[in-house]
Amino acid sequence: MLYDTACPDDGNDGTPNPKIGPWCQGTQEQCIVCENDPNFKKNGKKTCEIFLGALSAVQFNNQCKKNAMKKACPSFCRPVCIKPDCAADAISTKKFKIGRGKFNCAKIGRKNKCDSTIKPYKKNILASAKCPTTCQLDGCTIP
Repeated sequence: MLYDTACPDDGNDGTPNPKIGPWCQGTQEQCIVCENDPNFKKNGKKTCEIFLGALSAVQFNNQCKKNAMKKACPSFCRPVCIKPDCAADAISTKKFKIGRGKFNCAKIGRKNKCDSTIKPYKKNILASAKCPTTCQLDGCTIP
């Protein structure tokens, strides 16, 4: 279970040793495995990327809600494992609706709207998720 992580184990096979601590709490301690299962195979597709990449957005979201898919394909289905595309907002001219206005990534940064919710999404999506470099999300920095 803890094999190949920085979490304490008995040193042999990844079995936890309750006498060693402190115990990990999240990705900072590398306790959450974000690598896809190399033996994944579904519907004849041999990798998570090929299988999930062939789905529509709705199908993709439905598949990723399943615990089996979260376990097999965490780099796609576990939010904590998904890395932002730091270059996405540098080339994007798309405008997002925030409140009564429309903002591109550059304007989101200038107007300090990174913590604002983009509408009309069913789930709350922050502007920082769509403009990670402008908002300096998860290590994305402006060159």
